[in-house]
Amino acid sequence: MTLEQTRLLGIEFERRIQTMIPDRELEKLDTETIYSFLNQYQDKYVHDIYRNLDKIPSGTKLSAHVEAVLQAMIKTEDISIDASGVVNNTSSITDPNGVTISNTGRSVTYPLSEQFYMYIRSVSKVSSSFSFRSAKTGNATSIRVLPNQLVSQTDVWKLIETPHDSLRIMRYPAAVLNKYAGTKPTITVLYDQYTKPEGISIVYYSEPTHFDLMSSTPCELPMDVFEDIVSGAVDLYVQYAAGAEANKRRQDEAARRQQQQEQANRRNNNDED
Repeated sequence: MTLEQTRLLGIEFERRIQTMIPDRELEKLDTETIYSFLNQYQDKYVHDIYRNLDKIPSGTKLSAHVEAVLQAMIKTEDISIDASGVVNNTSSITDPNGVTISNTGRSVTYPLSEQFYMYIRSVSKVSSSFSFRSAKTGNATSIRVLPNQLVSQTDVWKLIETPHDSLRIMRYPAAVLNKYAGTKPTITVLYDQYTKPEGISIVYYSEPTHFDLMSSTPCELPMDVFEDIVSGAVDLYVQYAAGAEANKRRQDEAARRQQQQEQANRRNNNDED
């Protein structure tokens, strides 16, 4: 959406709230509150799509719609060895290629953006592998790409070297994601001893960027989902307002009972006097 269309999201949200709750006693909603609910529902909307991607049949109108919605969520990141930092631990040594070798195998861990949400694909950029050796053109070393094979945290142990198969050839580098709550995401790529990695290029689905007018940040989603975002955000607000009203009634009732109890106590004290 454009910034103007993003502004219309807020206007339509407020119009519907005023229509649905015309006699509400709450103060007029400020811009920050309005866009807080719109962003909250945008996150839910995109995450729901991510969770159900594998259930959407390809070649359908629905899949075409989802593809259009998520187009802006697809990000590409290029990371070099110099910027990544090599996996280090006390039991590791470094081979002539500059890649860390630990007693569990050869690997490089690359940092990912905090906006990373879901892996799509990646490739390793290498200057040599078993199938070719690096060649220089002037001062530049030729770089080729090898598709990475994504493996799970469980299956990665099947690929890690042992003293008995250290010469094993890996047709494709193996990539494993490290994404845990409270930590920055990383991707660890395992290589055989014939491969000299120079970096990776990774394509992924990102977290949706929060939009607001103060920073002139428009909504990344297409105009096609305007109605979905407004309706969902309004529903969230109505639920919030209903909960806030119920909580206010409980607090008022508790205050009324406390007042009645205090009055009763005072009467009892007067009678005793």
